Amino acid sequence: MEIPHRKIGKWIVAASGSNSERAYLEKIHKKSQRIGVETELININSLRNNKAKGVGEGLLGGCLKADSILNSPTTGILDSHRYMEALKYDFEERNGGLYSPNTKVVDIERMPGGMGKGGGSGYRALVKTNDQENPYLEIETGTVINSAGLWADTVHNLCLERLGLYKSSNVIKYRFAKGKYYLYQPSHSSQKYDKKNSYKSKILAINKLIYPVPDENLSGLGVHLTLDLGNQIKFGPDVEYVESNTDYSVKQGQDIDQVVCQIQKYLPGVNKEDLVIGYSGIR
Repeated sequence: MEIPHRKIGKWIVAASGSNSERAYLEKIHKKSQRIGVETELININSLRNNKAKGVGEGLLGGCLKADSILNSPTTGILDSHRYMEALKYDFEERNGGLYSPNTKVVDIERMPGGMGKGGGSGYRALVKTNDQENPYLEIETGTVINSAGLWADTVHNLCLERLGLYKSSNVIKYRFAKGKYYLYQPSHSSQKYDKKNSYKSKILAINKLIYPVPDENLSGLGVHLTLDLGNQIKFGPDVEYVESNTDYSVKQGQDIDQVVCQIQKYLPGVNKEDLVIGYSGIR
């Protein structure tokens, strides 16, 4: 199955005058070289006259605020939905897997009888389905892999309880963080938008992923510029800690000032009037 993709490259930028951020780029560059990943640590001033580096016009003329860049030319983007479809196809058609969507694990027990690896015990899982005629499904297997994503802590704790492994010190409770993405749409701005506007035109011409050096106190990668295969520029994600792992709701204007503040560290000309709320994810 063909997966649409494009190798566009990625820049990680160090803010002007920040020695600690440049040191971070040097550290990542050395690690990349050690493991055989192509990267290049360069000074932004040298890029203005060096088109061989793959510099887009959208990053020149003071558009980008940085004094150092870690260039990763082999980074790319892909159609994530098609990628998931391809994984599902390989699992079902090439490996004989059974995919059961919209199911919830409600019980699990250990089974004797040689189902497991090396003739050991196996497992029987009871899952709830959306099928009104057959609301429950039993699955017998030699191995259980907990890859339940945002529900992995719930499945983990269920296994501890049902398999006699429960200890309070082993219980896991996730802390969920919602991250919102904003679309860059300067034509949406209440300010007069001129297609010949030098700065906005340069932003729209950006053809690379741009990441700031991440805050060492945060677990994420910071609010970065990303592109989809339709060349839509998006900024995100921000971080909002939430109780629910199913609430993906977003609201225009919510936390946008903090988002713009993060963006302006490397693209100072982006204003909140240029951003339209897009979608969110939870991690």
